[in-house]
Amino acid sequence: MRNVVRIFLVIVMVLSCVEGFSQRHEKRLAKAISKMSENEYSFTSSAGWGAKSKCWEAQEAIKSIATDDDLDSLARYCTIPAVRALAFRTLSQKQSDRCYEIAISSLKDTSLFCVFSFDMGRIIDVASFYLDVVNGRFDEGLSVFSDKQMITLDSIVVFTPGLKHIWMVPYASRVSLLQDIHNRVKELFYEGHYELFPLLASYKHPEDKSLIISALREQLWFKGSKLLALEAIKVWPDKDFIPELERIRDEELARKGFSYGVPLALFEAIMAYDNDWAYNFIDDMFTNEMFLNLKEFQKSAFSECLYRSFKKEEKPRFKPLIYKFGKKPYSLDD
Repeated sequence: MRNVVRIFLVIVMVLSCVEGFSQRHEKRLAKAISKMSENEYSFTSSAGWGAKSKCWEAQEAIKSIATDDDLDSLARYCTIPAVRALAFRTLSQKQSDRCYEIAISSLKDTSLFCVFSFDMGRIIDVASFYLDVVNGRFDEGLSVFSDKQMITLDSIVVFTPGLKHIWMVPYASRVSLLQDIHNRVKELFYEGHYELFPLLASYKHPEDKSLIISALREQLWFKGSKLLALEAIKVWPDKDFIPELERIRDEELARKGFSYGVPLALFEAIMAYDNDWAYNFIDDMFTNEMFLNLKEFQKSAFSECLYRSFKKEEKPRFKPLIYKFGKKPYSLDD
């Protein structure tokens, strides 16, 4: 009987010690988390200009205290988005198997927080941050998921409705290599994923030409439609788009001011045709009366755009035009 009593007392003491340790652990973790209440995540220990990042110090404290179970719980349920981000990235750096289910269950988490590198910050949502982590955006060379898991995750992202906050290009592009998803890409485009315009164009479906032409005319309902349509033409340089490209050329030459965006995209789109028409298009543009009547700074800006577009596209056919018209701050052979 005495032995039974002794065993019982030992068990009570052990449980009491465990409970006490657990309470102290939770208090230390809660105190560390409270220091991240500003909802910021830092990639660097320096806040820039010689200052030390308080956010970084709080993150390191959490990482030194939290167990994998703590990190799992924080990544899923913490009310501070930056802490969720810290917990998930820490688990990923540990190659934890928990990351896969957490990432999938968090795809609709649109909570925002600020990510800092030194004194430079940007706003990002939790779901996009998690996906950037597993895609190696923050830890190059670190493979979090297996190839099979990545293929499955890509498909889940592409076919899950209501993910307007996620930049779809990498996921839809990879899925498109494995299967024809033209219809889904078009659905995503109409759902607001306008970044998929070039991928949609890559299918070269005749019925999609009207979308590109409307975008070139800025008749579609989203900002930057013309620039994205010019990007789309780079993967689908069709003759039916030529009248609109000529119109855009004339608009840019007639513009009183100058903005680099459209001329750069226009030259890149023209070079995608890589034929005699494209060569003559550029040659005529720099020799016609509209161009010759421009102010010198505008002429110089168009020449710089031509050079920069050539350096990006590297189409040998156009090299003589660069020597003839391109503003060359560096050697063509650089």
